[in-house]
Amino acid sequence: MAESPQFLAELRVSEKFNAADAEVVFKSSDNVLFHIHRSNLMACTEGFSPPETSTFNEIVTLTEPTATLELLFAFIYPQPLPDLGGLDFDILAALAEAAEKYRVFAAMNLCTIHMGNHLKDHPEEILIHGLKHGIRKLVARTAPLLLDSPLEYLLPHLPDRFLIPWVRYHTHWTRIWMSTISNTLSIASMAKVECTCCNKLPHDYVLDAMAKLSSRLSALQNLDIIFPPHTPICCSDTRILLEAWRDTFRAEIIKIPTFADLAFPLDAVPADR
Repeated sequence: MAESPQFLAELRVSEKFNAADAEVVFKSSDNVLFHIHRSNLMACTEGFSPPETSTFNEIVTLTEPTATLELLFAFIYPQPLPDLGGLDFDILAALAEAAEKYRVFAAMNLCTIHMGNHLKDHPEEILIHGLKHGIRKLVARTAPLLLDSPLEYLLPHLPDRFLIPWVRYHTHWTRIWMSTISNTLSIASMAKVECTCCNKLPHDYVLDAMAKLSSRLSALQNLDIIFPPHTPICCSDTRILLEAWRDTFRAEIIKIPTFADLAFPLDAVPADR
C-alpha cells in the first residue's frame, strides 16, 4: 500500500527497528512503523511475504500492536533474545500467537517453553493455543489439568475437530473413576478389631482413600496421595490390600492415551512439537 510522504512523516517509527537501509516497512495496529531487512525475514521466518521490490512508501499493515511486534522482530536479528520469563501471560500469549502466525522459528520454540511455566494459572488458554498450532507438548501437559472442568464449560471453547477427542479422553478417566467408586473394597468384610498400635480400624484406611477419590476426577492422577506409602507396618494385611487396590487402578490408568495422542495422529505434527 503506497502512502503519501506527508502521511508517513506523521507516523511514529519504532526506536528499535528504524534502519535506514531496511527494505520493508511494517505498520502495527497502533500505527507505529517498523523498518525491517528483507534478508532477515527470509532467513528467520516463513510467514512474512514481503514484496520483492518495495520502498518506504509501501507499507505492510499488520494486526499486532507495537508491544508484540517489538518482541517478535527481536528474534530475527543477531542480538540477545528477549527475556520472556518476566512477561505477563497476556503479553506472552500474544507473542506466541504472532510467532506461530508468521512462523518466526526462534520465537515459536521459546514461547512454547515459557508458556509451560503458566500451565497452572492458564491451562485452558494454553491448551487451545497448543491445539490450534499442533504443539503436542503443550497439549499433553495441559489436558490433565482440565479433567475437572465440566464438559459443558470446556467444549464450547475447543476447536470443533477436537471435541470428540476430548470427550473420548474425558470418558476414559471417568470410566475408571466411576468403577473405582462402585467397586470399593467391601468395608463390611474387613476386620472390626482396632489395631493396638495405630488405633485405627482397617476400614478406616479405605474410608480415607474413598474420601480422596470421590473429591474430584483428577485425584486419580496421584495415587500415592490417595494410597500413602506410609500405612503403618502394624496393619500389614490392610496395607497389602490397599496396595493391590492401588495397583489395579494404576494398571488401568496406564492404558489411557494422552489427549495429544487422541487429538493428533502421530504423523500429523512434527515430532519435536
